[in-house]
Amino acid sequence: MGKNKKKQPKAKRENQQRGLHHPQSQVPSLSTSSKSQQAEQLPLAFPHGPDTRLPAKGFLRDEGAFRQAYKLALDTSYEGFAVDPCPDEENAGSTIRQEQGEMFRHAKIRNALCSMQDAGFFRTDVTQPFGLGTKCAKTYVTRCLLGEAGTTYKYLGLRMFAHPWDGSAEKESINEKHSGMNISEAVKTVSDLNETLTHRSLHHLSELDKKRRGRGAEPTQGRAGFDVTLINRMEGTSDLKSEVTTGEGRCSVSWHADSSLENYSTIGVYHTIFSDSTKQNESSRTNNKNPTKSGSAQWSVALRVAHNSEGPNVGRRGVGIESSVVKETPAIAASLPSDYLLDDFNHHHQHTVLASGDDGNEKDAGIRFSSTHRLLREGHNINFVIERCRTVCSNFHKKGPKIWRSEQLLLTEIESEWLRQFYIQGEGHKRLLWKVSAELKTHVHAWQEPIETLSKYWQRLEDRTKQVIDLLQAAAEARCGLAAGNDGASSSKQERKRREKRKKALSSLQDIIQRGSEADQAQTKSRGATIEAASIVYEPFAALLGERSTMRALWMKREKDQVFRRMESDYWPIPFPLSFDKPDQLQQTIDNLKCWGKAFDLGDPSLLPSSKDDEEMEGSGQKRALPVDVVYSKPLTWEGWGQHKFGLEMQRPWAGLLISGDKTIETRAYNLPPALLGKRIEIFETKQGKPGVSSMGNSILGGENIRQAIKQIGWCTFESVIPYTDKRSFEDDATKHKVLSSSDYSWKDGETKVIYGWVVGKTMSYSARTDKPDVPKLSSIARRMRSLYELTLNDDDENKIMKPTDDTMMGSSSPGRNRGKRKGRDRKRSETNGQKKKRY
Repeated sequence: MGKNKKKQPKAKRENQQRGLHHPQSQVPSLSTSSKSQQAEQLPLAFPHGPDTRLPAKGFLRDEGAFRQAYKLALDTSYEGFAVDPCPDEENAGSTIRQEQGEMFRHAKIRNALCSMQDAGFFRTDVTQPFGLGTKCAKTYVTRCLLGEAGTTYKYLGLRMFAHPWDGSAEKESINEKHSGMNISEAVKTVSDLNETLTHRSLHHLSELDKKRRGRGAEPTQGRAGFDVTLINRMEGTSDLKSEVTTGEGRCSVSWHADSSLENYSTIGVYHTIFSDSTKQNESSRTNNKNPTKSGSAQWSVALRVAHNSEGPNVGRRGVGIESSVVKETPAIAASLPSDYLLDDFNHHHQHTVLASGDDGNEKDAGIRFSSTHRLLREGHNINFVIERCRTVCSNFHKKGPKIWRSEQLLLTEIESEWLRQFYIQGEGHKRLLWKVSAELKTHVHAWQEPIETLSKYWQRLEDRTKQVIDLLQAAAEARCGLAAGNDGASSSKQERKRREKRKKALSSLQDIIQRGSEADQAQTKSRGATIEAASIVYEPFAALLGERSTMRALWMKREKDQVFRRMESDYWPIPFPLSFDKPDQLQQTIDNLKCWGKAFDLGDPSLLPSSKDDEEMEGSGQKRALPVDVVYSKPLTWEGWGQHKFGLEMQRPWAGLLISGDKTIETRAYNLPPALLGKRIEIFETKQGKPGVSSMGNSILGGENIRQAIKQIGWCTFESVIPYTDKRSFEDDATKHKVLSSSDYSWKDGETKVIYGWVVGKTMSYSARTDKPDVPKLSSIARRMRSLYELTLNDDDENKIMKPTDDTMMGSSSPGRNRGKRKGRDRKRSETNGQKKKRY
């Protein structure tokens, strides 16, 4: 992983002398400098004129009658596109061409590429061009990435991991031969090519800078130097897509501008073509020339002007790759041994790769290798991410929403953008990059050490997440009174430790809230020191977990994409090797966080979800002395909703309005368990108290205690639930739910996200005398979710609460029903009850 300490190459020294620093230097990226924030100059307009000849169709090329127009395009709209001429062209004795021919050792480069091909370096990629959750696609070309240790390149949703070219291969691999060249030597050859392209980039940048200064334009801002190269191997095939703008040739790579690069950095490309489409033979490998044509075969690079396709102002491009294309400027095409996109050229131009042959037979185009050298933004090196992890983890002693947010974002990033990206590319990919291969004996620990290091930081951040969740849970429980209690002999040592933990968590969270910004302090001071805990801490943390839950669900879907099953098994994704919470588990934690936040703000223990301790106690059948505010809460999917009998706590006057038929929709901040739809629910009326806060304990034993706490006034059924997701729809039903805009239960702009309307089906009103046979006698009640209580009846009353029948209930759908007639029916029912036992 260490840097090579060999003598500094000539190209690097020239770079520094010109002020154009090599990527290994510590000069800040221009993408974060003040220059990148300035308005960029757009490419010059193409000067159309009566003497300018353009092809009627197809691309403008440097040939025949169009050479003058082609040169004019390079001098104006395509300024910044530079080429190195072929050494075997006419006038090969020129100084530049002699120098270029000596610098580019074509035979050695071609041999190195063939050796890498034989060693399995070139692999098909499975990309996801439109992001997680969309269709995956297999590439037409095969690719490999080489670069400085720890370098990666991300394109079309896939991150490639580089084979290091800095000498990290083992010395003993020198004897491992592939096509006459060992892999270590082949990689070193690509590194030497990188130095050559850097040297040529310096020359072309200098020429461009002189040209711009000569006409009074802004000078060049970019630097020459590359830290990675993406090598493509392309075969001509009829499966390639036709080029849509001109219809000339087929595209092996679609129109695009290179992404993930340092702004204003140069892109250098070396091309070579093999005429034999079935196998690169020995004669073509050792050919000292680097032809751009072989017989009738031809590959071309096409370019077009498209403003702000990349760079600091990419946000101005518009939607879609075609949105910024300048139609008035002719697109050009060139067949070249090496070319350069200098300075801001990549910002305002797009390019594609075309294959063509005799009579449109793309198979005649042969095999093209292109080595594209780039300078990436620093965030694409894993060592940069590891250093971020080291910094974040060293601050674990700090607490607060901002600290926790940075930790969670980093955790999601290293899982989604690094670890999962590595493992989804399969065993073949891992075998090449991970450690010593029995076949290659090369690239020892190239990626094993950094991936394992990043995995360890991932685990530390996962552990930190659980610690924060435990703190937030304990603080909410303490705020609701669970930290209080008698530490005498009746309390176990474990319970005393738990209460002490809750006290410390509450104190810590209160300090965190008080240390907020001045604006937050002013707001919390006006509403109470702990009123905003849900919005400041709990809900934001839940939202971050929600993002991770979505990310994991989409990655799990991507790993099962059918495209992998149509490929060889060493391309199949490796299951993520670390233990993690699945999306449904995270969703449960998210729901708990929201409940804890509400319980913290209101100090209401009835809002607390079940704790792990309570579930373990219930599952084991153990019983222990618990305070009155011990949590009794069940999820919507609990099987007990369909097995037991339930009652609903309602404050006065809402309970009476519902039973009388005046209130036909009961509004709640939570949904009704689906199993309770159509099921008889007892209505418990309590005195009017604090809005949204229960006045009952979680468990009440004994009939007398129950009668002192509640009044059984009747029962009802709920036939459906309406989720109100906006204020207008909620207020439109005000005559049904009776909630005025001035009520504490009304829609709060900026706070309310959803209100659930439980639509009343049937209702039954009990007489004032609670000893009537209609009124079930309760032996105990226990909270199961918010205001819903599970009922335990006296043994002789078990038959009283059954599924409602038409002759035992009256509808609430007609609130204007005549009260006198209703009293008459109640009187008649009372007389009947004296003669015959009624069943409900």
